[in-house]
Amino acid sequence: MRKKHVMIIFWIGLFVFGSLYFVKIQTGRNLFGYISRKIRGEYETYITVSKFEDSERGYYTEYAGDRYLYFDDGENIIYDYETKEKLIEAKGEINSFCANNRYIFFIKGTSIFQCGFNGEVHGMVDIPDDERLSFMYVDEQNLYCEGEKGFYFLSAENITGKQEPVNMEENSEKRTVRINGAEIKFWFKSRKGILLGFETERLEDIKEVNDRGYIKVYTDKQESYLSILLLPQRTGKEVAYRDSSCIGIFEGEMYFVSDKIYCLTESKQYIKVKNSPVYGNSDIQYLSNIRSGNYLIVLSENYYYKMPGGSSNTGSVGDFMEADICLVDLKKKKTVKEYHIYEGQVIYMSDSQYAILKDGIIKFYRMKDNMLIKTEKIKEYKTGQDYLVEVCHDKLFFIGEEGVLQVIDTDSVSM
Repeated sequence: MRKKHVMIIFWIGLFVFGSLYFVKIQTGRNLFGYISRKIRGEYETYITVSKFEDSERGYYTEYAGDRYLYFDDGENIIYDYETKEKLIEAKGEINSFCANNRYIFFIKGTSIFQCGFNGEVHGMVDIPDDERLSFMYVDEQNLYCEGEKGFYFLSAENITGKQEPVNMEENSEKRTVRINGAEIKFWFKSRKGILLGFETERLEDIKEVNDRGYIKVYTDKQESYLSILLLPQRTGKEVAYRDSSCIGIFEGEMYFVSDKIYCLTESKQYIKVKNSPVYGNSDIQYLSNIRSGNYLIVLSENYYYKMPGGSSNTGSVGDFMEADICLVDLKKKKTVKEYHIYEGQVIYMSDSQYAILKDGIIKFYRMKDNMLIKTEKIKEYKTGQDYLVEVCHDKLFFIGEEGVLQVIDTDSVSM
């Protein structure tokens, strides 16, 4: 009888061990960890960081005119978040909005509106037959939009006024970028303080139409999708529209990022980012980067994926595996800091600090020595929901399904 009990225990143990091993082989997960996360609802919880590369603007937020603007898409209202003053109350759905220090711009259907901060409409331009419009970039002079049919250039001073032509064939400079051995050709042209970069083999493939007060730039080649880079020449820092590879200009050189190296325009040089997620021997997948002064901060994250041993750079909270932050000094052309993170998802980065989120708690760490400097609890955080984090100037907007749950000042973090 005792021998029978031992055999039963043996077969039960073998079955349990086999099940654990099978789950591990098929998914890469620990079964007990999977069950624990499943019970907590982590596989039904998604956190998205919007506009990581642009700290002034997200979908719902914008910093302009020394104000934090917030868009309530339920009420179609744009208001000053701190004073709660209603600035724009639109009739109909607002698809996108942006602002500079003088005006607020928003898109309804195929129309672009220009309003003062008092809500007064100063101008409107209709772009027919292109209902997928969104803003790419705005400053005090320029307003650029992209749509399904092309790119649209308008004056941010008066969108209904006559536009200055692009004249792409005049004073355009052709430059070649080598990325992982492949040559990519760009035509660069200066226009109103902006450096425009068009990715194309032949400049004549790009068409320009000055129509109804706006300039439309497009290509009619069926096999080619027109990509364009917009870089303010004053700083070279921001890339208003990136085709995922260009990170901007530093000390006169154009930098591009690939999955392995940072390439320099017109040069066979590159920056080896030692032991980082974007160079060589790492399985962590590149996610995004931001420029901060002389530094490039690179983020890579791994999430479990469906296939055995598979991984992705996006996923649910429960699927999160690990992250890597790499601080690259562009002046010295080398990696100066690197941090490997298992604790939680990265939601904020600068050259002075970074923040991670786990179980509704945000922890800020000092970039120079990885020291914990601040902890914030999201009061209404619950699993099983979708959340959006928008980095807007020096604030983090934590947005849930019912709207803004919490706003955290990043400049108040003790350094």
